Amino acid sequence: MNPKDFYNMIYLFIDRNTIKLLSLSKALLGQFNSVYFQKKHENDLWSKDKAINVDLIASAVKEALTLARPQAVTEKEVCLVLPQDIFEFREYDIPVDISESAILPFIRDKARADLKINLNDLMYDYLLVKQNNHAKVLLFALDKSIYNSYLQALQLLGLQIVNVVPETLSYFKLFEKTLRAEKKENILYVFYKEKESFSYLYNSFGLVSPVKFPVNKEGFEVALKNVIEKLKKENISLNRIILSGAGSEKFRQDLFTKEIGVWTNPLKKIILNFYQEYLKLIIISPAEPFPFLDFDVCLGAFIFSKENSQFRLSDGGKDQKQPKGSKISIRLPSVGLKARDLFIFAFSFILTFAIIYFLPKVNISLPLTTPKEQVKVKLTPMPTAKPSPTPAIDKKALKIKILNGSGIKGLAAVAKKNLQEKEYVEILIGNADSFDLEKTSVQVKKDMEPILTTFLADVNSSLKVDKSQITTLESTQSADIILTLGKDFE
Repeated sequence: MNPKDFYNMIYLFIDRNTIKLLSLSKALLGQFNSVYFQKKHENDLWSKDKAINVDLIASAVKEALTLARPQAVTEKEVCLVLPQDIFEFREYDIPVDISESAILPFIRDKARADLKINLNDLMYDYLLVKQNNHAKVLLFALDKSIYNSYLQALQLLGLQIVNVVPETLSYFKLFEKTLRAEKKENILYVFYKEKESFSYLYNSFGLVSPVKFPVNKEGFEVALKNVIEKLKKENISLNRIILSGAGSEKFRQDLFTKEIGVWTNPLKKIILNFYQEYLKLIIISPAEPFPFLDFDVCLGAFIFSKENSQFRLSDGGKDQKQPKGSKISIRLPSVGLKARDLFIFAFSFILTFAIIYFLPKVNISLPLTTPKEQVKVKLTPMPTAKPSPTPAIDKKALKIKILNGSGIKGLAAVAKKNLQEKEYVEILIGNADSFDLEKTSVQVKKDMEPILTTFLADVNSSLKVDKSQITTLESTQSADIILTLGKDFE
């Protein structure tokens, strides 16, 4: 996708009975004017057997274009975001050192065996993900008849489909920057809306399963616990939950984490800390802030399109596209030279060459002052001790739990404030099991031990934690560091 395609684009999500639209048009200083709309329709826009109602979709999209706020949409190019269950999805392990030319034949053979179909009958593309000497390809394929139905509906409105993005790629893009290269995680992305909540399962490579877990029937918290238990029975232990949806703001992170039993990251906090540069690109009316938690799927598609511009569903996959890693040729502007300019340039070049070539051969003696002989004193340099480099801390991604065991009210809040001033983000506070602890103690995961000294200094520069009070935290724990405050914490 050419970078200019981002200048005026409609990011349109069409679910079974829901339309979400975010339209961005190029403004000054590299920013975008924004227009948005969402509506849940009474009738399904497509049925369970993936039959698309062309007229109904065209009517719903036309309404969105007309009633969008703060003004009607005038853009014509569309990045179409579609529900995951419309796509065929597969993930495959591949050798890390496989050549790119061998990836597509490998995928075709696998898809022919798994899907019992020929990829030439589908619109498809894949993502190649490498991490810790491990590589996977994530294949997304769409039936051509389904694509053509959407194409027909949008063409009735004079719209052009530039790309198609699965919704799950949009969601993943919104927390991808919080992932650590050295750590494999299982993450449940949860969109909360009363009676319409759902979730998808991811790991550090991306989508794990195309199954959309509903989180509604028994009440949100109970239903979510049931999903977690179901995953445990499948030997999938969650490391954290990403909580999205405008309604999710009513949940307190610390209380929700304690209630559910899995570390929970509010998407709002992630967006504000990791994707602020994208929010700054979107011009928002001060009187009406952009509800990005409701439009997470559109915002994610915008970010995905900018960061993964080579992903595009097509008949031939990447056969018809520029290979990944290939360089983009840039044509420089041509400059016309007059004959006089060429003559001056040639004369200067010849003159310079003559001076450089003949000057060393001319024996010119000049009276020179003989320098006094200086006695050279050989100094033996003293070896300087090289300080050990301080390990870098990804403060925004570090998960910290602070427990107050001192019996002094508000002490955990003080420690949390100290860390927030040092730009730590993921901090939960609570009470320890005991309230008469004399000494502060720390539990830290093995891979986080190198940064413990820096972390403790950030909590309180005068804090001295005895080595006997430092223990290893199990890797299965949600937090990376658990700090239990005693009476020695000032």
